[in-house]
Order: sequence, then C-alpha cells, then structure tokens
Amino acid sequence: MVLLRVLIVSYLVVTLGATGLAKLANYRTASAGMAREHIFPVRIATPAILAVAATELSLAVLLALGVHPEITLFGVAALFILFAGYRIIVAAKVNAIVCSCAGTVRTDAATPAAVAGGVLACVCLAILACASALLNRRIGYPLNLITLASLILPFVSLAAGLRKTNGIPEKNRFPDYQVSLGTEQIYLGSSQAKKMSAG
Repeated sequence: MVLLRVLIVSYLVVTLGATGLAKLANYRTASAGMAREHIFPVRIATPAILAVAATELSLAVLLALGVHPEITLFGVAALFILFAGYRIIVAAKVNAIVCSCAGTVRTDAATPAAVAGGVLACVCLAILACASALLNRRIGYPLNLITLASLILPFVSLAAGLRKTNGIPEKNRFPDYQVSLGTEQIYLGSSQAKKMSAG
C-alpha cells in the first residue's frame, strides 16, 4: 500500500509541477486564453494564472517533501474539482473547450464527449488524491526519494525545452484565429486579430 501511495503522489507531483511551471513560463499565453473565455474580467487574467501556477507549484513541493500529506492531498483534490467546474462553465459559455493547463492554449469543440472527458480527467485526479490521503501510510526513506525525484522532473523538462528552443517558446504563442469568441479586440497588437474583426 505504501508503494501505491508513492506512485500516486509522484504522479500528482509531476503533474502539478509540470503544469505550474508551464503556466509560469508562458503566463502571457495562458492569460490570453483565460481573457478570451470572459469568465473573469480581462484585467485579472494574468494575476489569476500566476496564482494558479503558484498554487500548483506549492502543492507539488508540499507533496514531494511530505509536509502534512493528508491535508495537502485534499487540497490537490479540491483544486482538481475546481478545474472540473471551471471547464464546464467555459464550455457552456463559449461553446468550446479551452485549456491552458500546460501554458499553451488549446481549443476544441465543446461536444458532450469532449466536455465529459475533460471533467472526468479532473475528477479522476481528485479521486486519486483523496484515495492516497485515505491510505494514511507515511512515505519514509528510501521511498520518499522517489517523490523528491518526481519534483525535479518538471524542472529538468522545462530546462531541456528552453535549451532546445534557445529560450524562445515559439510554439506557445496563442494563434488568434484558433477560435473566434468575439473578443479579438484584446489583441490590439495583432494584425491577424485586426483582419478577423474587419472581416
């Protein structure tokens, strides 16, 4: 049972660390995606993305270090439930599934299957976190080294990715044409957006 908890916690650490770092590295892109959804006012998109990234990274660090693991795991579960609810609201409001979890913005049509799949993924991660909290098995040495190593993986991946692109994440630029939500005016500097609003 301890090994199962180690695997679950390590997976959650890698997931939270990777998505938190990606949002920090590409906060402008992720903020643009959130601004286009118009769930919150445009002016709070960047602070919201940075707050979510900081929360994800904090939870990843707390999990990896084993600081109040049960409380931290229930916090992780709550975060994923909030993500699930947010996905439903976005899908209902803009009729598209917009995801900026990895610091890039991806949109898909809001079909019932796609919405259910995205929500189910968040709910499954929340269930994993709760199940791990309820296992109530302390992760001791040497298994705790696995969770610590899982915290390093996202940082290594980010460094490797930046090195590969010479520090310029070109593929993470938000394409204005990807989905039209009638909010292209927030991209005043984009010639593509100007063409879209003119057409």
